[in-house]
Amino acid sequence: MKKILSLILTAALAGVTLTACVQSSNGTSSTASSNDASSSDAASSAASSAESSAESTADTDNVIKIGATATPHGEILEFVKDKLAKEGYDLQITIYDDYVLPNNAVASGELDANYHQHTPYLNNYNEKNGTDIVPAALIHYEPFGLYGNGVEKLADVKKGASIIIPADDSNETRALLLLQQEGLIELPEGVQTLRTALQRLI
Repeated sequence: MKKILSLILTAALAGVTLTACVQSSNGTSSTASSNDASSSDAASSAASSAESSAESTADTDNVIKIGATATPHGEILEFVKDKLAKEGYDLQITIYDDYVLPNNAVASGELDANYHQHTPYLNNYNEKNGTDIVPAALIHYEPFGLYGNGVEKLADVKKGASIIIPADDSNETRALLLLQQEGLIELPEGVQTLRTALQRLI
């Protein structure tokens, strides 16, 4: 069974290890010695094949493929990677500079999990794409901020200035509420959704 993000956290913090046991049975024969040798060789070959198959399955089972954005998610995964390796897990990290691709990769089975989003964004992705990706663990919530070229404080933001906000519905909502909170915009009253509010602002 593929491991998910909650297993990574558990293994990293609690030192959980998983082991696989392989059992083999010895056959008996009452035929002549030449047949005994043949049966022994066949049993040995079958046992070796079973062990090889089990080892291959165990190796695959211990591989955890996770997609993440570089900062801080990729950095956090790199921090626990060595600890997981000591516990027998191979954490394979793929870094993305996009939010949609890691979800596509999980939906297709290319990745076991990803680490980059909050629940509202995931819910919105599932609704738009007809997928059923579920949260494995709640980690941390990324803060939202205002950043500008040569603008050190809000008072320096001039009337009519252009402000770029995220294009996805969930983070777009956060951005509009933040701008209103800081007095940079005033959202229209009586709108049913913040998407409608944005359309009216434009």
